[in-house]
Amino acid sequence: MGDKVKFLLPETNGQSTETTGESMEIIEAKEPWAEYILEDGAKIRAKQVVMKIVKLNQKNPDGTPVYILQGHPMMFVIPKL
Repeated sequence: MGDKVKFLLPETNGQSTETTGESMEIIEAKEPWAEYILEDGAKIRAKQVVMKIVKLNQKNPDGTPVYILQGHPMMFVIPKL
């Protein structure tokens, strides 16, 4: 498993709660491109690349673990020639 990390989670009252988690190693990733064709003929390709995943020491109401993802959006445009 990974390093222990601290997080501040925002709450609806404007306050923050400190919690801890564990950095998770990404074993396998599949990040396909989404493609959008616009009315002017241009094509936009976009995807979200996940850089880091942390599993918090908290559970959702249904008992499943809570994960926080750090990512980077990528996009490029292929203009109609």
